[in-house]
Amino acid sequence: MRAALILLALMAVAAASQMASPLRAAHAAKKSVAPGADPCTGHPCGPTETCCTLPGNQAGCCPAAKACCCPDQAHCCTDNLKCTCTGTCPGSNCQCTACAADGKCESSIKF
Repeated sequence: MRAALILLALMAVAAASQMASPLRAAHAAKKSVAPGADPCTGHPCGPTETCCTLPGNQAGCCPAAKACCCPDQAHCCTDNLKCTCTGTCPGSNCQCTACAADGKCESSIKF
């Protein structure tokens, strides 16, 4: 009985999380924009994508509409999921590899 409960708990955790999606550089973003400027101005991503900021203040596209841009500036999570990260975020040792349903997107870089 105890083993069945543990298995059920593990299955629930697996169902409530998924891998974070990698961002791709926007085709329209050939160079960085001025510091403080919004790299997503002009909607460089497709209608089923979300624009996020890549390192160097470039536009990156998440392959999901209304996604949460992760603070590592390399990944995103689908709507209603938040990034699961390790390290100090934002920062050079921030790594976001999973998405979880336990909360809302906390990204200040969501566009």
